[in-house]
Amino acid sequence: MKGNFLIKPNKKQEYSRVYDNAFLWNEDNLYIMACHRLSLWCWLQVEGIFENKHSFIHIDRHTDARRWEAPGEAESLKKILNNFSSLKDFNIFENFQCPFKKTFETDRDMRPCITYDNFVHLAAEARLFKHYYIYASQGDWHTTLNEKDFSFYKKTSKIYNLEDTLKKCEGKCVIDVDLDFFDDIRDHIKRVSSTGLLIQVFKIIEKYRDDISMLTISINDVSGNQMWKDRMEQLSIIKDILNLEVPIPVME
Repeated sequence: MKGNFLIKPNKKQEYSRVYDNAFLWNEDNLYIMACHRLSLWCWLQVEGIFENKHSFIHIDRHTDARRWEAPGEAESLKKILNNFSSLKDFNIFENFQCPFKKTFETDRDMRPCITYDNFVHLAAEARLFKHYYIYASQGDWHTTLNEKDFSFYKKTSKIYNLEDTLKKCEGKCVIDVDLDFFDDIRDHIKRVSSTGLLIQVFKIIEKYRDDISMLTISINDVSGNQMWKDRMEQLSIIKDILNLEVPIPVME
């Protein structure tokens, strides 16, 4: 299957934070995006996702599990998500505004209900997955679910037993990777770290590719032209390992 852009690259939204969807590319069961919250919509495309048979592996700098700010019980949220038959439907709900405490990122009192840092919590609340395996180099449990809500949590900048975790999934696994997991932040300056770990992780993913129901990759948290170039270099490495034909996004 030849891939295509479901959301075409948009230079105006290159700095992809809370509100922006700079691009979304899809080939078969693989999605690459510039705003991580779109991963939630991608997972909804997995056949039988609401049957609670799939396991979930999240590789990210953060847990992305900040509690959902909108009211509603798990069952009502599940019904809402079950109605997202198209990306357009999802974006309409994304733009529904929820109360939000002002932070350093925004001076707004409201923001979309589905954001780049709460979509894993929404998936957990809707009981999308049977098991949750979280690899987070920074963590941030003070703003998220309790650790006990996940099958496995490791605050680490390395990947421990990833192959064993994939084997536990028994052929029904959704993997979500944010490239900021591979970042190195020193003196408040973000740098892309050695490509060694990136290559290691994606070689494992390629090895078990046939057992993966879906792979979502985010280049989220792009904060400048150099960082964008670094992300594209990472994407080039991933393309080679996974044998993809995804074009390097050129912002128009």
